[in-house]
Amino acid sequence: MKNKFLSTIPGIIFILFIAYFFIYITGIQKVISWDALGYYLYLPSTFLYDDVPLDKYALYDQLIKQYDLSGTFYQIDKTATGHFINKYSMGMAVIYAPFYFIGDLIASVTEYPRDGFSMPYQLSLQIGGFIYTVLSVLLVFKLLSKFYSQAVVTIVTAAFFFGTNYFLSATVGNSMPHNMLFFFYGIIIWQTVEWHKTYQTKNIIYLGIAAGILILARPSELLALFIPLFWNVTSIASFKSKLQLLKSYKTQLLLLIMIMLCFGLPQFVYWKILAGKWLVTDYGNAAEGFDFLSPHFIDVLLSFRKGWFIYTPIMLVATIGFYFLKKRNPKLFTPFFIFFILNLYVVCSWSCWWYADSFSCRALIQSSIVMLFPLSELVAYMIDKKKKTLIISILSVFVLLNLFQTWQFNKGIIHRSRMTMAYYFKTFGTLELDAKNDHLLLVARNTTGSTEVLPDAKGLNLTQTLVYDFEDLENPNESNKASAFKGALGDYVNDKKSFSKAVKIPFSKITDKEHAWIEVNFKVKPTYDFKAEPFSIVTLFSHKGKNYKYRGLNSEGLDLKVNEWNSVKRVYLTPEVRTGDDEFVFYIWNRGKQLVRIDQIEVKIYENK
Repeated sequence: MKNKFLSTIPGIIFILFIAYFFIYITGIQKVISWDALGYYLYLPSTFLYDDVPLDKYALYDQLIKQYDLSGTFYQIDKTATGHFINKYSMGMAVIYAPFYFIGDLIASVTEYPRDGFSMPYQLSLQIGGFIYTVLSVLLVFKLLSKFYSQAVVTIVTAAFFFGTNYFLSATVGNSMPHNMLFFFYGIIIWQTVEWHKTYQTKNIIYLGIAAGILILARPSELLALFIPLFWNVTSIASFKSKLQLLKSYKTQLLLLIMIMLCFGLPQFVYWKILAGKWLVTDYGNAAEGFDFLSPHFIDVLLSFRKGWFIYTPIMLVATIGFYFLKKRNPKLFTPFFIFFILNLYVVCSWSCWWYADSFSCRALIQSSIVMLFPLSELVAYMIDKKKKTLIISILSVFVLLNLFQTWQFNKGIIHRSRMTMAYYFKTFGTLELDAKNDHLLLVARNTTGSTEVLPDAKGLNLTQTLVYDFEDLENPNESNKASAFKGALGDYVNDKKSFSKAVKIPFSKITDKEHAWIEVNFKVKPTYDFKAEPFSIVTLFSHKGKNYKYRGLNSEGLDLKVNEWNSVKRVYLTPEVRTGDDEFVFYIWNRGKQLVRIDQIEVKIYENK
């Protein structure tokens, strides 16, 4: 008998995903890398190396370099207690666990290294990501079919999976949180629907498990709970009735909370033991964090760097669909629209709003299942109005655009983080990467900590020259007077004074553009063997007293003459600052105990022409 499932368009979509997977799987990817490496590290450190506190830092660092999994070991921080700590929460490790153990088993019976990162582990996690993709496809069909016709479900599902940045996440990036957490969002919605039909405890249990894993993976996904909270709410009166309903099922509600807390407890204990506090909210990097008073709505939605509506225009259509959802199905509108607004606000409030190397806005992928409902309502409306061909044509154009631009992204034509409007239109529709267009991209940033070099002066304008000569020191002493290269006063460091007076310049006083180059020239006079008693030249940016883009140039690598004034130059590219009040800071740090004299600090600021 002909299989009815395979005879439908959903079956065709499923087969296409299978085909794409096997085309893709012929080249095994390093899926345990970069951010995914941080989420995953809990597994080998716990089950293979018996090292929850990450004391074997050097071993992991060596493995990362051996397999080329990350540019730096940024996934780990050192806490005030002296312990290393994983800056990522452990929810994704729970999701990865079955595939980790399968990979570990394969490595133990083959010739591959049983080190947690060799090919069996990579392949197993990659296959795990694909399994979640297939489950997500099936879940979307099942969920949408509860509300819409097969025609609507087929059109919307095909358009979504092939016409948005979920396609890239579900294939090439399938081990990243976005692909897998999409499935758990679907489970939350599904169990919300089922519980409101029968109020059965089993649905609360499934909902608690899905929400517990989701929030443990990314705490900001706590917002997903607004979906069941506002389900079936259409007015203030109905919201009051909803609260009464929840009150009448307070035992189930308590069970839901307890299940989620059980998932969170290991994380709280981990933080308490290694960081000394029950809750760790910082990201280990002062350059990143939530700025709730200055969300980047325009950047996230409409910028050519990562704009969601620019690179994933089907989501603009879906957003318009909220109008039809409100008119035609208000019980669905309220929970999904409230979640959409709150989630968008949180995503836009993250200071690194472009979310590093990614296509479109990757931070909205896992929750984009919510957008299928307003999109479905719009498609249903168009079909009712006999405009099925029109909506299919529009969505098809966006699908083709997404598939082509995904291909461009994988080829490097669409840059992973430096896109601009000028570069986008210059390379629109092109099939080859042309380095001649690179000047149209955002500035290339050095993330490895190596020495920066001023670009070709022909492309720069010198906009400011600031001189700090220490002549305005309050209560100068004899050492200040003896440290002058020019004028009456200078500065110094010794065994009692480890840091020179810092030069501090707010970014708003440096430039009103996206970046500037800073060249610091100064005079330094070591009075001893500065390789045995070293000092460091420090440049950094500071946000509310916390440092980022710290760069230290150590005296051991400098060619200086003792007891003579030496000219030293330091070049520094401003980072992507959080606010205009963030300060550029320059100072000398004496790591030894001998005397070093400093004077005539000249700061030159350059901008692109």
